[in-house]
Amino acid sequence: MLGVLAIAAAPTVATAQAWVSGDRVLNLRTGAGENDHAIGVLRTGDPVTILRRDGGWVEVRDERGREGWVLGSYLTNEAPPRVLLADRVSELEAELASARGEADSLRGDNETLRSADAEAALEIERLTRENMEYKAGERWPFLITGASILAAGMVLGLIGQWVFSKRSRGGRIRF
Repeated sequence: MLGVLAIAAAPTVATAQAWVSGDRVLNLRTGAGENDHAIGVLRTGDPVTILRRDGGWVEVRDERGREGWVLGSYLTNEAPPRVLLADRVSELEAELASARGEADSLRGDNETLRSADAEAALEIERLTRENMEYKAGERWPFLITGASILAAGMVLGLIGQWVFSKRSRGGRIRF
């Protein structure tokens, strides 16, 4: 039982992130007590790394690398809104940069596709005209063939009439 009490009373060592809470200025002290000298100040929202705890006091290291002691009740493990906002702004700026890069890439792709579309439209127009020429060209052979057959029929008819009319002048046709 004495061993458990000795362990509970010993300072705990932990490394964690914390921030100065509330709206205050804290003295960073040389030791774990109010009588120890102040070596600096910490302001609301300043981040600190917790090095160890001893009773209600916490040994911390600030952003400038200074180590000292503050009362643990003035620290919070939740980032203050300005820190959360700064982190979110950084995330959004990264997303914006990525979106701008993607937009630039899409603009380039869009220009390429517009160019290809214009070329395809010109090719479709050319092929449509060519197709119309072929369709119109296909009619002439049929018309010429039909006219030739008609002309041949008329010529044969005239020849046949001329031949048969000579026979009928000279005599009768007998059966």
